[in-house]
Amino acid sequence: MTLGLGTARAADEVVTSQRIVAVDVLRGVVLMTLLPEFGGAFSWMAAQYPDHWAWATLATQFRHVDWGGVALWDLVMPLFVFLVGVSMPLSIARRTSAGHGPRRRLTQALLRSLVLLVLGLALQLEERSRIDELLPYVVLTTGLPVGEWWTRAVRRSSTEARPATAGMVYTILVLCLAITWLGSHVDQLGNYQFGNQILVLMGLAYFPTYLLLGCRLGVQLVAIVALLTGYALLFFLYTPPATLLPTGEAYTGLFAHWNNGTNFAAAFDRWFLNLLPRQAPYTGNSHGYHTLQFVPLITNMLAGAMVGAAVVKAERHGALAMPLAGLALAGLALAALLTVTLVPLVKSLWTPSWAIFSTASCVLLLAALLYLFRRPERAWLGAPWVVLGTNSMLLYVIAFTDRWRLERLWRVVLGADEATSLPWWPLLESCLVLLTLWLMAYVLHRRKIFVRV
Repeated sequence: MTLGLGTARAADEVVTSQRIVAVDVLRGVVLMTLLPEFGGAFSWMAAQYPDHWAWATLATQFRHVDWGGVALWDLVMPLFVFLVGVSMPLSIARRTSAGHGPRRRLTQALLRSLVLLVLGLALQLEERSRIDELLPYVVLTTGLPVGEWWTRAVRRSSTEARPATAGMVYTILVLCLAITWLGSHVDQLGNYQFGNQILVLMGLAYFPTYLLLGCRLGVQLVAIVALLTGYALLFFLYTPPATLLPTGEAYTGLFAHWNNGTNFAAAFDRWFLNLLPRQAPYTGNSHGYHTLQFVPLITNMLAGAMVGAAVVKAERHGALAMPLAGLALAGLALAALLTVTLVPLVKSLWTPSWAIFSTASCVLLLAALLYLFRRPERAWLGAPWVVLGTNSMLLYVIAFTDRWRLERLWRVVLGADEATSLPWWPLLESCLVLLTLWLMAYVLHRRKIFVRV
């Protein structure tokens, strides 16, 4: 299920003439769940009304489980990763139809990996100056059509290759500046990590996924099995020191290889991260996130890319809904079997059972949306989510770095004392943050400004 050059022109018609509504809606739903930080608001409401089942249920579902198991909130990151994969064939089709050869596309994929990685590190930077605050946004400008703007402004005439070349040069310059700044301010990164930042993990997984996307379907399936099997074997073969005790929930027997703090990924990070320049020695991650998560993330992203390639080739997107739903249900059954036999369902370590379960859940959700929006006249139903989905990375960065500014704005508008005294203020505040971000996205959408990192 690969994207061949022969389908590039047809694929470009899908990409340029109309966006795939189901994909944009799913991306928007993910952002609507992620950006407002409803988890804290629902937990606050549950504490205020301890006997109300609805608040208790929402509070449980909008926070991560402590270790094993799953809550709704745990599916946000897999959906983010999966949708990056879905977008890859669409991007390849667009670039191929624009005349970009294999070498140029390979370079662009490598640069995108680096942008994600650097952006993830920039978000961990302790802000001490205006440059620190602006650095993530400077990196984000690589997702704008800077090459096209520069070509029009300076040359006033261009071939297809000139904007792409100018864009790559701009991206390289921004990356060099950002890496130089991060390297000279390591102390502001503090106890930085790779496993606790979704963008860093996606950056590590993106380029290997791109390479596998160019292979035949059989090779891709073998790669998925090999990656998950090899990942599991590393855990099974590792024996922690007797003096090292697990944190929190502790499994016994075969599952003990996946305990928090005593597993192979934790040992790898205690070695690897301390090889890098850092302000303080790395000792561990309390929630069990680790760098090696990017290995099973490749399988989630590749599965998304395979689905994206099928969507690009399909004449009718709705026709894919049932086959995808069938595959998803089979994946859920396989994940359940693994969970009760070999590997626990642990999102923090992205165990093989979790990789299969989360991917199958993503496929099932996308299949449902492909079926719902199988007719063009239904596109208006997804418009509010499409608006969010078309600038997902920008909105994520704004919410991550400047959420406090949005909160302060609304407290000024509504009156800090009156607003914060309301018994349901945290929930209202989350809704107002979401509204503000949606309005920003709406303006950008109307102006056709899309940050494609």
